[in-house]
Amino acid sequence: MSLSLLERIATFTLSLPIFLLLLTRLAWYRSFIALFIYYLVNFSYSFLSIGYIRLDDDFITNYAVVNNMVDAPLMLSFLSYFSRTSSFKRKIFWVVGGFLIYEAVILTIFGFNIKASTIIATPGLALTFTLSLLFAIHQVKITAIYNKAAGKAIIAASLFFGYIGFTYVYSVFYFMDERYEKDAQQVFFILTTLCSLAISWGIILERRRVKKLLEIKTAREELKALYSGEERKTIAPLETIVFNIDNTWRRSS
Repeated sequence: MSLSLLERIATFTLSLPIFLLLLTRLAWYRSFIALFIYYLVNFSYSFLSIGYIRLDDDFITNYAVVNNMVDAPLMLSFLSYFSRTSSFKRKIFWVVGGFLIYEAVILTIFGFNIKASTIIATPGLALTFTLSLLFAIHQVKITAIYNKAAGKAIIAASLFFGYIGFTYVYSVFYFMDERYEKDAQQVFFILTTLCSLAISWGIILERRRVKKLLEIKTAREELKALYSGEERKTIAPLETIVFNIDNTWRRSS
């Protein structure tokens, strides 16, 4: 398969998560907004790189710099979605803030160019790779043991394997011989395609889970309002309230 065809296929699949996030309305749910912007930036850069729209080469180069710069902050922000505790989530956002300061320092020293984006990308890849590994292990374990949250497991695992490949591609382009660059591009396009497809499937599954959670939350709020005059209303869990309603109905029957 030719390199240009692989690039076009990868560009098309990059649009799928964007479409599904909008269709399922997950784009506005918690940190999914970061994933939405991440794919929007990557898709637009890939689309411009193909050359369907004629633009100045300097603009494409500058857009590549922007793409590299926003990669880590956006992905780290999205990975906070998998955090088990609010304190760990806060730590992730502190890391994002520190990384943005680091980017500002590098840009001040080296200017807005490829060299600066290369320096910025190295710790960014390390951070996203590490966090995606931790969350992938946790989510896959949860799904395997409790048979739930399959969507989160698919998304986390896809991001982890994707960043393994992206780290390899980055190493080839910036630290290895130029004759390996074509192979690295093929790996990049194939990985982009597979990861985008897997994450799209994960988004569909996660939407189902989120919908159930929102339904339970709505039911809990309605039952709280219904039992607002009851003495035990404030501490009764949802299951107890449902059980009491069922018993009341049976006695009245």
